[in-house]
Amino acid sequence: MKMFSMQLVRGTAVSILVLGMGAGAAYADDTMSLGHKTQQDAKAAVATDLPEMSAEMDADLLVIHHQYMDAVEAFRRIKPQTAEIYNKIGMAYEHMQNDEDAQSYYMRAVKADGKFADAYNNLGTVYYRQKDYRQAESMYRKAIKLHNRNASYFSNLGTLYIAKGRYRDAAEEFQRAFLLDANIFQEVSLRGIRDPGSEDDLAKMNFCFAEIYAQAGMKTQAVVYLEKAVALGFRDKEGLAQNPEFASLHDMPEFQQLVANHPR
Repeated sequence: MKMFSMQLVRGTAVSILVLGMGAGAAYADDTMSLGHKTQQDAKAAVATDLPEMSAEMDADLLVIHHQYMDAVEAFRRIKPQTAEIYNKIGMAYEHMQNDEDAQSYYMRAVKADGKFADAYNNLGTVYYRQKDYRQAESMYRKAIKLHNRNASYFSNLGTLYIAKGRYRDAAEEFQRAFLLDANIFQEVSLRGIRDPGSEDDLAKMNFCFAEIYAQAGMKTQAVVYLEKAVALGFRDKEGLAQNPEFASLHDMPEFQQLVANHPR
């Protein structure tokens, strides 16, 4: 597979970083699955101390409803303080953009359990935002060494390589992520932490995702990501019409229209 064939321009990379949540955590915006529709419901559940809900689940619920400081206090009351609890406290601080405390708790997590891959991954996200790419890469690689079946870790490493201008390496990591989880490129936007970055880099990243989907025969998804790339400013008509990765898309009206309307 010819990956990331276009010439990329070095710039500020967009960050789409996926946090490792640890066992038992499933943070998402869809709170209906937990039976609570509002923040008031979440507080009521914690206040009534329902016997079927553990203290950790109560704290998780506060995170889901973006009540991060309350979640931190709830997690701190849990005894004993395990690596997973330290990791979740770190995540709550990271959601509040408090990297100093996030980093501190992630480091506590790895000290408590040196084989806890999620905490290494999350340390990588902090170092990434601090532009300490050497440390970030080291943390991502430790996470992958401990658990090489987590697509998020490879996706984060790919994002790091975009920032470092190592575009072919980035494409390879994105490919590894995709092979582990075909929905990873959709999930990062739902579960990840985003930092402001260059639209040009994000456009090229979406172009890369489109190549991967096209190669996998997922034509609709490929066109969707091409449309995203174009909307963000991708300007290489020949990259669309002549790229061999997109040969299978040529008979699709959506692709034909995209090429016809796409400026050079």
